[in-house]
Order: sequence, then C-alpha cells, then structure tokens
Amino acid sequence: MMKKNNVITYEIVKERLKNKPLSEWTNQDVFDRYVAYGNDEELNTPDIQELLIKHGYIDELINLVDNVIYDAIIINDILNSKIIKEKDYIVRKGCIVDILFCENDELPDEFLDVVIKLKDDNSNIIDIKDLCYLINKEKYKNDLEKYRKNIIIITENRNGTENKICAVKG
Repeated sequence: MMKKNNVITYEIVKERLKNKPLSEWTNQDVFDRYVAYGNDEELNTPDIQELLIKHGYIDELINLVDNVIYDAIIINDILNSKIIKEKDYIVRKGCIVDILFCENDELPDEFLDVVIKLKDDNSNIIDIKDLCYLINKEKYKNDLEKYRKNIIIITENRNGTENKICAVKG
C-alpha cells in the first residue's frame, strides 16, 4: 500500500496556528507559515524577521525579503551570523551612486534587470545585479533611495557577477 502525500496548504497552516502564541511556535511552525507562505508585507516586519532569526532561518530571511531591512537588532543578527561566511556572501558597505533598470530579452516581460552602482568606502564603484518586477520598479527604487547614503548590500558572486541577496540600512 502506497502512502498518500499530504499537501500542507496555507489554509491548513493558518488553522493549525491561529490560536498558538508565537512564543510556542516550533521551527516547523515558523517554516510552514513564513518561509513557505509568508508574504512581502509580513516578511518586512521586524517581529517576523526576529522570529525567523530565532528559529535559525537567517538565510531564508535574507533571500525572501525584498525591502531594505532597517531594524538595528535584526541587522546585527544577520551581519554577525555564521551564514554570511558559510555561504561566501560578500558584505558591501557604501552609498548608492545610481540604480539602473534594463529590459532583458531572456526574461519574461514582467521582470527587469537592475544594476545598483555602489561606491564603497575605498571609492570603488561596484555593480550589483538584481531583478525586480516591472510593476514594483518605483517601490524598489524608492526603498533603496531612502538609504542611498549609507547602505549595506549582501551579495553573492555568481560567475564573476555580484548579485544582490539582501540590503540593510548602514
């Protein structure tokens, strides 16, 4: 007899956790609710970011969050985490010189390539690549603009190109 695969839907997770205090959530609860089914608005709140960090989901957090992380405690936890070294992430601190949006024929029409030109503390200009949804272009730009003069961007080197993983307030 074959075992039936049970799909855990958002509705099942929401029902299971609706009366359970956050302080009693297990790692699996956090994963099911926020890693699997968290939305941008939820993931961009310090309380949920803190919950993800508490349960060891730092890498998932920095890969899921689109907006600049601004909470000092969260930033400190991320920058001092072992995941930065384990994953060979690069931490770039500086100021944004420019943000360029480009169409890419290899991507679906709803996506844009982004190049963030970051001037580091040694006055080097570093091109950091990212993607954004066309409909979120202004929101994406405005979020980075708020921290233009002092920002930290965590990147990953992929085939000689630095790709943005996450941005935090500097």
